[in-house]
Amino acid sequence: MKTCENCSRGLSDRNKVTFDDFGALNEVKHYCKSCYIKRLVNNFSELQDGNCENCGGKLVVDLDDLDIDLMEERIIWFRCENYFKDDSDHEDIGLYVIQP
Repeated sequence: MKTCENCSRGLSDRNKVTFDDFGALNEVKHYCKSCYIKRLVNNFSELQDGNCENCGGKLVVDLDDLDIDLMEERIIWFRCENYFKDDSDHEDIGLYVIQP
């Protein structure tokens, strides 16, 4: 059984996220979903400036349909905090959790 790289919890296929450092072709690592989300949120500022180019709003992890996006499509979405608040054009960024 695989264990989480962060908390060492045992992982089932249902709660395991396979990750290779955003396509850096490093060794594949395994995380539980909660540790993986924490890692993404903490490391996102290193990947982007973290703000919507259109309105300046903060980019945040989109938690809607997170299980489908993360476990089935292997992608996680960061969207402007104003994305669903108005009809204006706001930024969203999708990052693959493992190189496709």
